Amino acid sequence: MAASQLPFSIPADVALLHAIVRRDIEAVKCALGAGAKLEWKGIPALHVCALCDWADPMPLLRAAGADVDAHLATHWCYMDEIKARLEALGIPEDRCAAAVQHEPQGKSPLAVAVCCGAVSTASALLAAGAGIEGAYRQLVQLAVRKTEQLGPQAAAAAVPALVQQCAAALVVAPLPNGAALDEAFTAAAELAFPHAVRHPGCPWLLEQLLQLHRTSSVDAPHDSVLAACNALLSRAQHATVDHSALSSAIVAWLSTHGAGSLRYKSLANMFKNVCQHGMVAVLLALLALPRMRELLRAEAERPSDQMLPGTGNLIQLVFCAASLGRLEVLDAVLAAGGAVTLGSVHSAATGFETAALQLLLRRGRPPVPPNGIAICPPTAQARDGGFAACPVFAVLNTFATELDEMRQALRQSYGYMDDENEEAFRNDSQQLHERALAVMDCLADAGTCCLHWIFDLGMRLSQPRYRPSTFTDYTTVVRGHSKVLPTYDPAVDTRLVNRWELHTSGSSHACGSQSTSAQRNRICRPGTERAHPVASSMAAARCMTAAPAGAAAAPRRLARPAPARRHIAAPPAAGLLGGLADKMAAANAEALARKEDKLVGAERGVKPLPAVPAFVLENPDKAAEWASLLERQGCLGIHGALSPATAAQLLQFINEENARCQEDVEAGRVEFDARFGGVNCRGMRGRFGQRQDLFLPLSAPIVRAAVAELVSNLEPLLVAACGPDAALHELSCIYAAPGAPRQCVHADTIVLPCPQYPDAHMEPLYTFFVALQDVADDMGHTQFLPYTHTAEAHVLWNAANRSATLKERFIAMQPAVQSALRTGDVAAFDSRLLHCGCANDSRTPRALFYVTLSRQAEWPLPNGLHGSNSIRAEDLRRWKLQDLLALKGEGAQETPAAVAATAAASA
Repeated sequence: MAASQLPFSIPADVALLHAIVRRDIEAVKCALGAGAKLEWKGIPALHVCALCDWADPMPLLRAAGADVDAHLATHWCYMDEIKARLEALGIPEDRCAAAVQHEPQGKSPLAVAVCCGAVSTASALLAAGAGIEGAYRQLVQLAVRKTEQLGPQAAAAAVPALVQQCAAALVVAPLPNGAALDEAFTAAAELAFPHAVRHPGCPWLLEQLLQLHRTSSVDAPHDSVLAACNALLSRAQHATVDHSALSSAIVAWLSTHGAGSLRYKSLANMFKNVCQHGMVAVLLALLALPRMRELLRAEAERPSDQMLPGTGNLIQLVFCAASLGRLEVLDAVLAAGGAVTLGSVHSAATGFETAALQLLLRRGRPPVPPNGIAICPPTAQARDGGFAACPVFAVLNTFATELDEMRQALRQSYGYMDDENEEAFRNDSQQLHERALAVMDCLADAGTCCLHWIFDLGMRLSQPRYRPSTFTDYTTVVRGHSKVLPTYDPAVDTRLVNRWELHTSGSSHACGSQSTSAQRNRICRPGTERAHPVASSMAAARCMTAAPAGAAAAPRRLARPAPARRHIAAPPAAGLLGGLADKMAAANAEALARKEDKLVGAERGVKPLPAVPAFVLENPDKAAEWASLLERQGCLGIHGALSPATAAQLLQFINEENARCQEDVEAGRVEFDARFGGVNCRGMRGRFGQRQDLFLPLSAPIVRAAVAELVSNLEPLLVAACGPDAALHELSCIYAAPGAPRQCVHADTIVLPCPQYPDAHMEPLYTFFVALQDVADDMGHTQFLPYTHTAEAHVLWNAANRSATLKERFIAMQPAVQSALRTGDVAAFDSRLLHCGCANDSRTPRALFYVTLSRQAEWPLPNGLHGSNSIRAEDLRRWKLQDLLALKGEGAQETPAAVAATAAASA
């Protein structure tokens, strides 16, 4: 058909896409000759070629100006509209569904081709110079989609073959660089070791990358080896992964020529991770590296309070190896150049790692003088001399200090002392006592001379017995009022009395000249004959010593099960105390929240949250009325502000992003605070708990689409409540997994001015919770206490917190409303309003996507922080309401200012 014969009833650009779907090359030429555009309603012709797996028209399209790296420009429309357009072109339904399911917005033609398994088109695009970014990730999506289509049995053979065909088109020598390198390794690790058996194992890409690494000249071998090992180690945290095969893959990678250039910091972190996962084969492969042996020798020679060279941390490598609980592993580390040092013993002792401590003391211990040690008065110079003469003294001194800090944390965490908390308080205290005693037993059995001093600003503490966890007459200030905690003493323990006793002789006189022979023998090492030469400076000291061997019957060893393999965390001074305090504080907060569950609405009942349909807000006058209600009572419901299609796509993205961010944090690729925010009652399951505040990137296409749709539907209300120049303060998601506990009643921000900041002024911050699924009753609704966002209400609230009775009375007397959101509904509230999230007792996660806006762009408090800062750094203080509204009208493109700011942040 000639160009002049093209029917006028069919636009040329539509005719071009129809011709591609029909695989009619002559019709393609005809449409291009008639001036057809290379896209129709945001769907480029090259993407249609990828969906249909037909590469023949690509030379014609390239000659006409088609960009092989162009992305779909469908940010502003719904996914069902995309699917309808693709089906209208005649594209097979399964490919349309695949494209919609896996979010084609922002994908290049190559990424779409790989996602759909279009091997020939992918090869042609690569030959035409298409960029490889984003393509490797689609191999995983391809494997998952095909497994769901074919079923597990049929997919066992078909999926690995299809993935190998597509991967073969992507893998070219030399290896990719930068982000593409990390993406390739991450995809290869996930394909080879799938989590939860989402698809059959597809190891070909991993094996091929390893072969390329061995045979090619890599400019940055450190980056490639490190990226590979980090990607593989991140898979080890999943219980369904085959750890033996995974270990073999990492060992093979470490045998490449690039492993020799790994930096000290990378080696130290990798060593810690493989010990944490119990991967002995990988540990032995690391020990074979010369750089690893150099690092072990450096640890053996450094002072215990200095960082490992080139690592920027205080990782104790020998202690990490001992934590595995296997003597042969520790022996291999020592044979490679490691040594049992004061730092490793200190880490095990202050970490209550009894099994690791026993292993360390079987293979060596810090030097101890044969006849004990003379301790000087508590001056800086004397303490330094004491540490140098007897390192065990330094261990026990720090150990006692940390015990005191733990006791203080216990006292502060149990602010509300009812019968239930008092019993928990006593149980935790006794447990701490038992754990401390077990560590002291290990040190005594090793034959060390343990002289234990406890100093408090140079003053001696008087205790009739050494009790690691004694609580007597402590008064603590809890929220502005004093509360006396119950007296607690551990039960008299014969093991403690027989093995350890306090020595206070000569506290007023010179011990060196007036102490008896028996007294001097008490501070000798067990089983030694020679007396300890006590200096006259012992007059100011009180020390705890090991009793002589014949003083009492041999004490029984503590019978307790071997501890499970620990998760090696920060240095014990931070990790142990912080973890224990956090756990106790979380348990106390959850107990308080359960009590408040019976108080909210106790006098007036819990009513539904007043709500308005979103279409009513299209009228500016109506929007102003509802904005006035939001301002007065502090909360408001809105029905249908986000379409179900957008909500479903955003929910899928959030599920994947949450898992991806947790893996990145665990692997050390990003800081926790860069991806997650603090949240009330997070839960006590691991580092992330059961409730996360996940920051969302506005650069993600589906996030931009959801924000654009939300602010567009709520524009009149947002303008009335926040002003036309409102600033975006938060962009995040509250993700409550099954089992997430109930939250305590709280406000997200304070009221300004306040006594601490009398000159500060604030405009309201309005948060908009958007349900991405129907929230059933057992999934947990959000409860609000209307009218508690005012300065007067906060004065009463702060006063009520000084007494448990007043606080309970305050909560019970307030009116209460509860959101019962359906998909796309919104719960809007003033961030100063008292509220809480209910427990998720269902088996379904609850995701609430939210944005927070305010008239006030800069906050008047230090660093601009105000309690509502759940937003990624690249989006902080960069978006106004008008910018967000422009996302829809401008195809979800960034404003020039935002583009420049993002580029500057990336640089």
